[in-house]
Amino acid sequence: MSVGQGKSSAELAEALQVTLLARLVLDSGADEHSVTDWDGLLAGAERDRLVGLIWGRAGDVIRRSAPPDVVSRWRKRALGIELRTEGQFSLLVEVLTALRGHGLSPVAVKGAPLSALLYGDIVWRPSGDIDLLLPSGEREEAARVLATLGWSSTSGEAPSEETFELLRNGHLNVLELHSSLLDDPLLAHLTIPVEVTTTVVRGHPIPAFGGDLLAPYLAVHLAKHDSPPLLWFVDFHQLWSKLGERERAAARSAARTCGVERHLQWAVRASEHLERAAQGSMESGFALAKAQERLGDLKRLLRLLKLAAGLRDCARTMRGRLFPPGPRAHWRDAIRVFASRGAGWLYRHWQWLDRSVQAGAEAQPALSVDEHDFATLLGDALGRGFAIWIRVRGESMRPAIPSMAAVRIVPLAGRLPRKGEVVLARLPTGRFVLHRVVRLSDNSIQLKGDALARRDVNVASEAVLGLCDQVEIEGSICHVADRPRDALQLLASTLWSRTRAVVMPRAR
Repeated sequence: MSVGQGKSSAELAEALQVTLLARLVLDSGADEHSVTDWDGLLAGAERDRLVGLIWGRAGDVIRRSAPPDVVSRWRKRALGIELRTEGQFSLLVEVLTALRGHGLSPVAVKGAPLSALLYGDIVWRPSGDIDLLLPSGEREEAARVLATLGWSSTSGEAPSEETFELLRNGHLNVLELHSSLLDDPLLAHLTIPVEVTTTVVRGHPIPAFGGDLLAPYLAVHLAKHDSPPLLWFVDFHQLWSKLGERERAAARSAARTCGVERHLQWAVRASEHLERAAQGSMESGFALAKAQERLGDLKRLLRLLKLAAGLRDCARTMRGRLFPPGPRAHWRDAIRVFASRGAGWLYRHWQWLDRSVQAGAEAQPALSVDEHDFATLLGDALGRGFAIWIRVRGESMRPAIPSMAAVRIVPLAGRLPRKGEVVLARLPTGRFVLHRVVRLSDNSIQLKGDALARRDVNVASEAVLGLCDQVEIEGSICHVADRPRDALQLLASTLWSRTRAVVMPRAR
């Protein structure tokens, strides 16, 4: 049977694009005459985060063969990646200096040190965020130091992954703190020891994760993700190609000790497919395209079960899926977490409509919370007794308030907020949050997002700007107090509304 027989046209096109991207990024004598759709190739390079690498390695092919408008766009986007990575590296140096100045021991994972190791510089490989590893005992102090630098915690809490954001020079920068290299419930039973190496990047010594376990770690990171970009396969291939036989044997031995030998083998096979695809093998192009396909929760679980070291690790992987390690303080908590996850899955996959909103209510225009001088405008409107609609961003209040929903903020009229109410407040870091009141004291108020495990820092009553009383979702408005606070309540309200819709007409 010939290669590609039985494949759909979409699968053939995807495999062809993978082979072309592989040829360009590995600089395998790419033939410009084999590219017929430069617009589609640029779109694929953006999707797979390869724009900068391909421009650096095969820019002459693009300049010689692509249409002028594609050349211009490719150059512009490569330059944007360069500027973005340089700005992110400056932030990394700033953060590392501050944390180490307070006696902490941060270690950079991936990012600029990995780019310098694999490609000789930081400008070609984009990085979505800054990843730092810290012992769990140092996380609280690290969060305080980051707050002094302007970073705001947006999700998570120690010892699990915690995400921070900083808006600087018009760019939203993201930083993640970890205390484990494998912040994934399905892999919580595995431990990869941290070997710190000093990588000099542009004259700055950066403490970075490296050593014999770097290749196994990249393999696990690649295998655990749903729909990984081709860049991550290129990263692993670049590292594995640099290792000699003795270093590869050491990496295999270290992977075996940590229980991730099959993950490493899987990544090595993918690396071999990448190299063959760069030589024009459509069969390997199909294999890589399949490795990149969107899996969903079930298929991702099956992949990790297949890569587990044995039956015991399979059982531990299943346990991580059914009962994530964080909330298992008591068996009743584990049952509630499992039920909540199941309710969320049912709601998403059955696509039931939430009928707790007032259908037909007129949707209101909303002001984006990113508007310039937002605080001044909001304070002026509420101070005059007006209500104001704003559009919120983020998942911290789901399902009560979905991301990008519009909410109405009204003045508190001189009273303090009550426990359980949703308010708009400004944290000490300057960040605005729309969260629920969970605790009141004489001098402060504590807030928490419904979808977050941690609570916000205490704020003074003056920091609460207004009360959220209504939410608009897809053109319909309801009272925020009537919105469900978690997946169980969401599913229950949906079941009740659907049952009532069926029963009530018959009752008439």
